Amino acid sequence: MASAAGPAWSAAVLTRAMSRRCAYKASASPGPSHHFLGTSRVSVHSICPATSFKGQIPKELMALRGLEELDLSNNNLSGPVPEFLESFQLLENLNLSFNHLSGPVTDKGIFSNASVISLTSNGMLCGGPVFFHFPTCPYPSPDKLASHKLLQILVFTAVGAFILLGVCIAARCYVNKSRGDAHQDQENIPEMFQRISYTELHSATDSFSEENLVGRGSFGSVYKGTFGSGANLITAAVKVLDVQRQGATRSFISECNALKMIRHRKLVKVITVCDSLDHSGNQFKALVLEFIPNGSLDKWLHPSTEDEFGTPNLMQRLNIALDVAEALEYLHDHIDPPIVHCDVKPSNILLDDDMVAHLGDFGLAKIIRAEKSKQSLADQSCSVGIKGTIGYVAPEYGTGTEISVEGDVYSYGVLLLEMLTGRRPTDPFFSDTTNLPKYVEMACPGNLLETMDVNIRCNQEPQAVLELFAAPVSRLGLACCRGSARQRIKMGDVVKELGAINNHGQPELCVLVHKVVLDERQVIWIYRSISFSCILP
Repeated sequence: MASAAGPAWSAAVLTRAMSRRCAYKASASPGPSHHFLGTSRVSVHSICPATSFKGQIPKELMALRGLEELDLSNNNLSGPVPEFLESFQLLENLNLSFNHLSGPVTDKGIFSNASVISLTSNGMLCGGPVFFHFPTCPYPSPDKLASHKLLQILVFTAVGAFILLGVCIAARCYVNKSRGDAHQDQENIPEMFQRISYTELHSATDSFSEENLVGRGSFGSVYKGTFGSGANLITAAVKVLDVQRQGATRSFISECNALKMIRHRKLVKVITVCDSLDHSGNQFKALVLEFIPNGSLDKWLHPSTEDEFGTPNLMQRLNIALDVAEALEYLHDHIDPPIVHCDVKPSNILLDDDMVAHLGDFGLAKIIRAEKSKQSLADQSCSVGIKGTIGYVAPEYGTGTEISVEGDVYSYGVLLLEMLTGRRPTDPFFSDTTNLPKYVEMACPGNLLETMDVNIRCNQEPQAVLELFAAPVSRLGLACCRGSARQRIKMGDVVKELGAINNHGQPELCVLVHKVVLDERQVIWIYRSISFSCILP
């Protein structure tokens, strides 16, 4: 049973909760005890319309969970319909009509039963069950707002985690980059080359002695090294980079990246690499390359002493030109992405025991990517001011044109004309107004024989030499050296033209060469250069 004080206590609660300025009429009916209240029915009506109840329905009513009936109609109540009323399980009748309530109406609890609730004459209500005929709310319900906020939290959390991950990756890359050039350089060395220690190279070259010095280049020196012992003795070329020189480290990386891609019998092969510290703790970088015994073509074309090297004859020069052309054709047309050598010249062409030419020194080589930017070109340092050799560099490079295979074609054309005339492109013979290609062009066709290297002239049959060798080779060289890069001949066509010259003129040239044989060694070279196609007398 409800206590005697129940109805009076409930009326006091309503009086304090609603705290109105005019008289009111409140009635309460006792009922079964629920929680700590004994009120089951409450009805509050204004008896002075001019000063009826105003404001929102107080939250203190949440304590009256034992209510079975609540009538707050005919007041000036405003604000939302309290959502806590939907949880009153004993509430059987709810009348909130004729007020100024607004906002969304829930569709749960008592609000889902049209026969026990009245919300009429509250023009600003929306949502709720369809029997209320309220308009759709223009803003989400509290449940939807909560779901939306939860979704926002999840999205922001995911985005934040992604940004944090990106920051961590960037920080890791920065830390790795800051560890020094030595570590970076090691990362760029091709994994396919098994590295060799500094101690092994030091021993193989007899402490890099002058006796084993083969030559010096732009970024270092080349030594002859002997590895192994007994039957396993191997001779190799050790190219030691001068790491103190600007661009040497970049040259080392460029050469490694180029050599790891190429496989051709007319290119110098790399055996292994060394990226370590010397005995003094200084950085040391070296390439171990195939040893080519006969040295560079430059020493054969321009020997410093008469008895150091014998000059190549017509057939040898033609075969050497074909060897180099095949190597360049391979780099330009038969690997992907193509490689531009950037420094084709006699000193970078090595001759083996059979006088077969091998193109080497890829320290300035550039790999032509399908997608490239000005920044990448700058990073690879392919500017003509740094790369290439004066006299062999394509003229368009002087205007800032990017590196291309046509630049190699120009350099090859100069090389071809140098082999024909025996003159370097930097020979003091040439003035400021002329160069090697112009010199040959002005001599064609009548004075062409006079431009030829005196070491390969055959006075007995000048017309045959002109028709079978000088004229076609000079035309081919000039086609490579055209001023416009687009008008230059392709290396594939160069190979075809040289092959045709070789096949057509070989028997006649063989006879001419026999007439200028000087000694037994020269006879052996001729015999090898023509591949046993003519019999020596």
